[in-house]
Amino acid sequence: LSAGYFTVATNQEYAKVAALEQAFENAKPFMKQIADNKLEVTTLEPRIQTLTSAQESTMKWFRIMDHLKTNMPEGVWLTSVACQKQGPDSGVTVSLKGMSTTQEAVGYLILRVDSSKDIETPNLVFTQERRTEKGSALEFEVSGLLSGSKPKQQALSARHSGYLPGK
Repeated sequence: LSAGYFTVATNQEYAKVAALEQAFENAKPFMKQIADNKLEVTTLEPRIQTLTSAQESTMKWFRIMDHLKTNMPEGVWLTSVACQKQGPDSGVTVSLKGMSTTQEAVGYLILRVDSSKDIETPNLVFTQERRTEKGSALEFEVSGLLSGSKPKQQALSARHSGYLPGK
């Protein structure tokens, strides 16, 4: 009697094993597709990062231009907006050149640029009186640091000292 029971139990277990093996065989194409998808994601990751970075930069410049458009003092107009990176350890400098009717208006421009979250520490580079067809005006340049463009000081000092945070 017990031999019959064990025979039936063994056959049931063999049937379960066969069903699992069949399920495994049926799942192989899906597992291959998952592996192929992971490989494709790994291959595309640098492109995705580049596109994400480009989108973030585009939005930053959109915010800067929108801020300038809505916060330009009366009697001030821009003739040039440029940016430049001086070296690997410096940030990107944003330069705003333009004309103004008064020194006070240039000062208001600096205050309003300072309220932008995308330009840090704006400062006056120069003002110079210019004769124009319509009279005299002030030519000026204001520059500031593009936020987030300067390498992190802690990372730089850690690289040079050999100290890494958290170790």
